[in-house]
Formats: sequence, structure tokens, C-alpha cells
Amino acid sequence: MATMFPDVEKLIVSRLKSSLSASTFPFASNVFVATKKPAPDVSPYPARIVMVRADGGGQRVRGITKTERLGVNVFAGTYADASDLARLVESLMRTYNWGDIKLVETVMSPVRVDNEATEEQRYMSFELVVKASDV
Repeated sequence: MATMFPDVEKLIVSRLKSSLSASTFPFASNVFVATKKPAPDVSPYPARIVMVRADGGGQRVRGITKTERLGVNVFAGTYADASDLARLVESLMRTYNWGDIKLVETVMSPVRVDNEATEEQRYMSFELVVKASDV
């Protein structure tokens, strides 16, 4: 029987959107969560962005489970907002071991990324174990 693994980007974007919108922290309000940043001409441009990228992985048990790497970038206007939002995202990610996602482990905790833009950036990575579904 054929099996198919879940779209981890779609799952994580959905879960982060839901979790961040339910948060009462001011730095977690109105966060744009997607697989890529909005176009530069979007107005108003989001003050806080979380970008999710699946980096692939290998099967653990053929056709049943696989390990998937995930990179997450956080962008915000201030050092404090970027750091706080990144720490919250990392905390939330560790709770997403339900449904098709069986395990989430932090591979690299949030680190500051020096970029030439005016916004602050943080990057972190995770390893997820996901379960396939019958097709």
C-alpha cells in the first residue's frame, strides 16, 4: 500500500498562525506567518514575520516515519521584539508533537542573524519526526 508524508510547512504555518494569534504577548500580535516574506510593495508591510522552510530529510522506517528538518526565520522591527518572538516560536514548536508530527526537537535555538536590512532577524532549526498516511 502506498503512503504519503504530510506537508510539514503547511502544518507548521497553520499551527504557528493559530498559536500566535491566541497569544496575549504584545510582540506576538499581528504576526505574518508563511513560507516566504511578503513582497516589498505590500502596504502596510508586516512589522513581525515568521518564515517557515522545510529542508528535507530521510525516512526512518520506510513508508511509515521520516525525519524532516525545518528552518524558521523571525523578523521584527526591534531587537527585543525579534528575540522575544523567536523565543516564543521556539517554545511553541516544541509543543507540536501531535497528529502527523510525532516528535519535535530543537536542533539550533534562536540565533541573531546579521543582515543589511533595517529589521532584526533570528534563525532557528528543528528536527521533526512525521508519520505517513495511507493513500
